[in-house]
Formats: sequence, structure tokens, C-alpha cells
Amino acid sequence: MPTRLRTLTIFVALIACAAMTWKANVMQAADMPPNIVMIFVDDMGPMDLGCYGSTFHQTPNMDKLSAQGMRFNQAYAACAVCSPTRVSLYTGQYPARTGTTNWIRGSAKQFPHEKLSEPADWNVAGLKDAWTTLPEVLKTAGYTTASFGKWHAGGSPADHGFDQSYDDWSFNREENQADPKGVSRLTKMATDFIHENDKQPVFVVISHFAVHTPIRFNNATRDAYAERVEQDNPQTNADYAAMVDELDRSVGQLLDFLDQTGAADHTLVILYADNGGLDLEVNGRKKGPANNDPLRGSKGSQYEGGLRVPLLVRWPGRVPANQTNDIPIITPDFLPTLAEIAGVDPAELPQTVDGVSFASVLTENGSLADRPLYWHFPHYHPGGRPGSVIRVGDQKLIYRPDDKTVELFDLAQDPREASDLSAQMPEQTEQLNERLQSWLDQVDAPRAIPNPNYKRRRARY
Repeated sequence: MPTRLRTLTIFVALIACAAMTWKANVMQAADMPPNIVMIFVDDMGPMDLGCYGSTFHQTPNMDKLSAQGMRFNQAYAACAVCSPTRVSLYTGQYPARTGTTNWIRGSAKQFPHEKLSEPADWNVAGLKDAWTTLPEVLKTAGYTTASFGKWHAGGSPADHGFDQSYDDWSFNREENQADPKGVSRLTKMATDFIHENDKQPVFVVISHFAVHTPIRFNNATRDAYAERVEQDNPQTNADYAAMVDELDRSVGQLLDFLDQTGAADHTLVILYADNGGLDLEVNGRKKGPANNDPLRGSKGSQYEGGLRVPLLVRWPGRVPANQTNDIPIITPDFLPTLAEIAGVDPAELPQTVDGVSFASVLTENGSLADRPLYWHFPHYHPGGRPGSVIRVGDQKLIYRPDDKTVELFDLAQDPREASDLSAQMPEQTEQLNERLQSWLDQVDAPRAIPNPNYKRRRARY
């Protein structure tokens, strides 16, 4: 046999053996808890996805993920900015309890038009070493863990339970036509990690820098969207649409890997975001790339546009396909949910957990007991003022500490939050506000304080 033919034959045989080994390991994995892969997107509202109603953005892979699993129509981030939601994800606690109520950064500039100063005692450090995190909980069930991409939760992933990680921020700003925002490279890191750890369950977070600004895109993709712009469509930003498109391609990259290797049936895939889309308007001028219509507000706002996010879950054979669900879900729910799916005894969960498990909602078409949802943001942001929120049933109350006013909305009848019912329903408004203030006291929430440099004549709010 010629040498080149012999070499080719050996190479093909080796590939076949490797594939058989991988398949055998996948079959062996059926006796283990499922792999858990979370696609964690930065600054993405539900209206960025076709499956939630966008007719401008083309998101066939995220739509496929929705069609093959469950889409939640009332999923929320724990905060309207990133770091508090990320800390909440890993602790199972509300930001008001962790004290991380704003994005982690250096000292903030105080403006004279801001009536309040941010709390002196808010937890700018993020995750604390004494806290047990979600990856640490899952490791007690035999999981190997990894985080690839944006972290922004305090310390490093390695400090808080991740066996392998990559959190280089250079992907966020580099202009790479072949791979804007590094979405494909982060996904490749995740698929390599799954492949290399096929003998034990894995928990992997693909934490994208997309679709946060600065906007990065492939020029050809952007040009294709520019040709599709229609004046009667609220979404007209071709640059942003191209970045969403690249993110969608990376979702397809992950799903194709799982399907082609046979790992799909044993992998729970979650797509979620840290806050709503950046849909800012300043002095009547559009400043943000996203459009959250019909939801009111933007990232940084306590209205639905700042808090509502996409949530898609696929787990073939366990989560029924093509399902939609209107049960409100919020960030701290993930820790008890994933712990239950991994087989962790609820009695073994760490510090106080504010979330509740929705595992039965996923796998048994179950329901959750009625409960209040809470938000607390004692800071100013281009998207809005300080505010605390309680939602009970379909009623949502927003309290503004700077002028001690409240708004009350019925989300079932008024999802756009256009009609404030507080004057029409004073008793209900008072009861909800009392309940909210009592909870803030109970969790020792950081409170905004008077701004000593406040100048009323320059106030904007």
C-alpha cells in the first residue's frame, strides 16, 4: 500500500475511533446530571429576538432554541444594570440583600442636578469570599465549571468556583470583521471545554460582551440590514442588528456542536440577559442602539424595558418543545433551580436564597406559588432615576426616593406602563408601598442619601 494511502487510512481510522469514544462517553453521561450551558448576553431585551416579535432582526438560531424548548414571556433581570444581576445569579439573592446595587466601578461623579447621592455603604466589591456561589454548589454534585467572557461580578471567576475561565475584556472593543465581540471564540472555548470534560457533567457560562456598546459588526452583515430598513418598523439600527446577527450565529455554533456530537439530549441550554436593551432617549433624541417597544424604558430604568429580558430553555426529552410560559421568573431563581436539576439537596443550599426553583415549570408544566418580586436601584443612570419596585400578581408599584412619589401599573391590562393607577387605587398603592418598604428594611438594603451639593435650579428630575 502506498505510504500516503496508508497514512490517510490510519488518519480516518483514528477519527472514527475518536468519534466512537466521544459517543460512548455521551452515552455514559446519561447516568449523570445534565450538562448546563448558559448563554449570558449583555444588554439584550426580548424584542431583539424574532421569537419575541422582532421583524427586523434575523435570529434563526435563537428562534430555533425557542422552538425546541420553552420561551418565558415574563422573565426578569434582578437589576436594570449588569453587575447586580451577575452577583444575584451566582448567590441566589436579590441585589438589595447582597448590597451590590449598581455596576461595579470606581468612584462615581456626583452631579448637582441629582437630588440624592448613592448609598455610602453599597457593596462595590461584588461577590464576597464568604458566600457560596452557584458553581460551588454545582461542584458538590460532581460538576466541572467554566466561565468564558464578561465577568464584572467582583474578584475573578477562579475566586468564586470556576475551574476554568477567560475574562479578557479586549474582545469587547476590538474591531474584528471575522468575529465581532469575540462571540465565536467564546463559544469555541465553551465547546472545547465540554468536549474535553465529557466524563463528568459541566456547568459552562458563555458570558458575551455582545450586545453591549461599543457596537461591533461585520460590514457585509451590516450592509444587508441597511437594505432592509423600513420607516414604519421601530427597529432601524442596521449596525446594532448586525451585532445581534453575529450573536445569533454563535448560538447556532453551540447548538450544532451539541447536536452533532450527540450531547444535546444530555445538555440543558439557557439563553438569558443581564438587563434590558439600551433604548435611551435624551432630550427627545435617540441615544441607544436598541428599541424595546412596546415595553417602556431602557437599561437603567425601573420600567419593563429596563428589567424584562429574554429567557429560552432547551433540554430535549425533558423540557417540552415549542412551549411558551407567562410565569414571572427572576435572576435569583436560577441557583435553586439548577441545584435541584443537579440533584443537590435543598437543605444543603448556602446562605439565604431569595429565589425559588422553577425546575418543575420546565419539566412538569408545573406552576409557582404566588410571590412578590422586588427590585432596588438607589442610583442615577442615563436610563432613569433611583427607584424601588414590588410586583405582586400583575400589579407593579415603583417608589421614587428622591421625591417620595409612587406609580402603580396593571401589567396585564397596561404592559406599556402608560397609565398610573396610584390615584385611582390609593389603598392598594399604600399597601404595596408599605410591603416594599418593610422588605427593604428586612434585607438591610442600601439607601440613597441627600446630595449635599444639590442645586434645585439645575434639577432634571
